[in-house]
Amino acid sequence: MSTARWAHISLVLLIAAMALPLFPLSGEVEAASELPPPSAVALPQYGNVTISLYVINVYDFQYKTGSYTFDFYLELQWTDSNITYLDWYLMNGMPSYPGAKNLVFIDNTSAVRSELWRVRADLSVPIMANEYPFDTVDLPISIELLTPYFNTSLQWDRAQSGVDPAFKIVGWDIIATTYVSGFHVYTLKYDEPQAVMTITLVRSPMVGFINTILPPLIFCIVSAFSFFLRLDESGSFSLRIGMNTSMIITAVLFNISENGQIPPVTDLSFYSLYFVAVLCFLAGNLLVTMVEYIYWKRGMSQPRMRNINFWGALACLVLPAILIAVAILSLSPV
Repeated sequence: MSTARWAHISLVLLIAAMALPLFPLSGEVEAASELPPPSAVALPQYGNVTISLYVINVYDFQYKTGSYTFDFYLELQWTDSNITYLDWYLMNGMPSYPGAKNLVFIDNTSAVRSELWRVRADLSVPIMANEYPFDTVDLPISIELLTPYFNTSLQWDRAQSGVDPAFKIVGWDIIATTYVSGFHVYTLKYDEPQAVMTITLVRSPMVGFINTILPPLIFCIVSAFSFFLRLDESGSFSLRIGMNTSMIITAVLFNISENGQIPPVTDLSFYSLYFVAVLCFLAGNLLVTMVEYIYWKRGMSQPRMRNINFWGALACLVLPAILIAVAILSLSPV
């Protein structure tokens, strides 16, 4: 046999030997398929764990990003002697710095065992600004027990949970505190007990009105005075054009400033409808002024120009009023 043929046979055998690990034996595949999934493994059932959470203060609440920092006490209590300690996790945040999750006290020998934690945590939640500036915000604290080797559940001790009276976010009022417990289901993993405390805030109506609603309203009032100027008088046209264009520019700049303070909104919100109404009034006033000026230059009589001014002013009021009514109706009751 020639040297070339031996070389070809050797090359084929080498390739077959390298490819062999890619094709496991059928017996190995069957053995692997008989292994039960992790969720099917039976775990011992331990007693329930009672959780209480007391929020002391809040720091650096950012409405646009939905971030906030809570300072709180967390206590876990149980009676099952099989549990010597509990490991828990913050689902919607993390401790603010190393050492911010501090175990203050632990008792794992008494009949009622407990752990007391003092925590400062940076948390976050998606903010839905559809009702801005008269919206409500839910600030949750989500706690999950890590129980890979046993089953248990979390139950709230509402008598020992709550919010300190000194808790205050300027411009916001607390309207409710809710407690929910259950299980977080993970795909192909064990279900973990979870407890969520939610503090619901509502923005002060007076703050929302003064900061967001009043300035555009003043722009419209200033612009509305231009309807009382007669275009057949010297300089009235320039004055009306100047008033309306300056109010439009001011309103647009105000809107840019407001949008920089709120999160992105995918649907029509109260504020967006309100601002569209403001622009309709200002732009409508400018349009009526231009129409009046054109017809005045063409020699239209004073009575007809007054009619254009009157009906134009009425249209500038009706359309924004309809948009504002729709925006108010879109607000859900608090």
